Amino acid sequence: MSAHLLIHFNAQAEHYPALLQLLTEASQTLPGQGGCAQFQLFRSLEQPHALTVLEQWQSREDHAAHFARLEASGGWAHVQSLLATAPQIHWLQVA
Repeated sequence: MSAHLLIHFNAQAEHYPALLQLLTEASQTLPGQGGCAQFQLFRSLEQPHALTVLEQWQSREDHAAHFARLEASGGWAHVQSLLATAPQIHWLQVA
């Protein structure tokens, strides 16, 4: 059964454009690779530096493999360096 991942990002004001670009690129390149079925990016209408990602994965294991590659490459550390606060991460399943 597929799993959905919801991540809320709150960027440092000066790093918002870089985070937006990075996540926009991910939304265009990640779907169809390694078990990622969907990647949607949302801008907050209420918080000027907040972005939310909704990802659909074939399994949590597929995401874990992707995340391990992201960490190993330094990509996750780079994302974290752009943030004002830790991301809020939630795993969801269709009810």
